[in-house]
Amino acid sequence: MNDIMQFLFLHGYSILFVGVFLSQAGIPIPAAPILITAGTIAGIGRMDLYVALFVAFSASTISDVFRYYLGRRLGSRVLAFLCRVSLEPDSCVRRTEDLFGRHGAKSLLYCKFVPGFDAVVAPLSGIIQMRFSRFLAFNSMGTFLWAASFMGIGYIFSDALDDLLEYAGHMGRTFFWLLIAALAIYITWKYIRRMQFIRQLSIDRITPAELKSKLDAGEEITIIDLRSSPDFQADPYTIPGAIRVAPENLARNENVPLDQEVVLYCT
Repeated sequence: MNDIMQFLFLHGYSILFVGVFLSQAGIPIPAAPILITAGTIAGIGRMDLYVALFVAFSASTISDVFRYYLGRRLGSRVLAFLCRVSLEPDSCVRRTEDLFGRHGAKSLLYCKFVPGFDAVVAPLSGIIQMRFSRFLAFNSMGTFLWAASFMGIGYIFSDALDDLLEYAGHMGRTFFWLLIAALAIYITWKYIRRMQFIRQLSIDRITPAELKSKLDAGEEITIIDLRSSPDFQADPYTIPGAIRVAPENLARNENVPLDQEVVLYCT
């Protein structure tokens, strides 16, 4: 375990940069523990706090700018890919676009504190063609607030966390394997939730071909477009005759008939 700690102290900045970059790129690596650990190491004098903050800020910003331009060039295909690899599909598909649609650039100030939200907002900003200067300004403020908050927690409570590290050193490699097991359990739990979400979506589905055959046969079907505003701006086309309704207004919308089949579609 001491070898691991020495490696952590020696390569702390590199580990911080890679961990934050991958986390913000959508890889299921929790960034908060990495930032807290960096703050703790700075608190015990083995890392410069301001340099660590700059490293974390740079790693996150590089990842965010890269995903912004991917969204700007590739459109919703980037969002579809991120949602496939995300361990928070419910956040990715529903809460993310809802919050972004209501708050726009202001959501960049707090998106990194919401699991599943942070990986999607940057490409969404590119998809809706937000000005880069506006994106960079709000994203920079949000990134600094996020990194400083978690690193500040580690720095302030560095004495208590230093005792934990010392205790971990006495435990030897057992503590290391416990951390690996905890991370594996976290990822497994998120993966199970994702599979449950996908199975739920597969219930009562109708394919585009099946819907077209029903329409061609003259069946009375009400089609409701539930796409969020960012999705519609990225792809402003809809099925002929479809009614656009915000998801939160679906239950009380008077245009939804109760006496015929209703087909809902979104992203």
